[in-house]
Parts: sequence; C-alpha cells; structure tokens
Amino acid sequence: RQERQRKLKEMSPTERIVFMTAKMVLANKQMRTGLFFYVMGLHLLVFITTYHWSHEMACTTDSLSEHPDLAHLHHGVPILENAHGVDWEGGGGGDAVNGT
Repeated sequence: RQERQRKLKEMSPTERIVFMTAKMVLANKQMRTGLFFYVMGLHLLVFITTYHWSHEMACTTDSLSEHPDLAHLHHGVPILENAHGVDWEGGGGGDAVNGT
C-alpha cells in the first residue's frame, strides 16, 4: 500500500489524471460497456461521414467550387495553376511575372 502511494506521488499531474480516470472507468462493468459503445459510435460516425463525403459527388474542381459546404473557404476552393501562372480550368491567368 505504501509503495502504491509512493508511485502515485511520483506521477506527474497529467499521468495521475489519466491513471485515476482509467481506474474509475475500468473498475465498473457498466462503465466499460458504456465506453465500448461510445467508442464504437464515434468510429461509426467517422466511417459514415467519410463514406458520405467520398461518394456524394464526383471529385471535379467545377463541382467543388460550387459546393455549399466549402463556402467558408476564403476565396473559394483553390484554383490549380501551373508553373507559368495559367490555371488548369482554362480561364486564362496569363503570365504570373508580367501580370498579363
């Protein structure tokens, strides 16, 4: 018992918080079951969201620039440009050095 107290005192505050939380959660079967379903629910949410985003639309720049969920980006979706400053969309762009 004294050895346990000594080791607990040697832990940093962060380690102590993690240890006490793990001890509390793992000590009770209901808490373990709840934690299991919580983690599984989070994983399911991530998988469904990833599936939705990857299959919702074709991955073209035109469809992305009009997508309402990307409206929060400053100036919209980035336009890809080649080394000469001409955008890949065919919208011109001109010479990046001379500004024409």
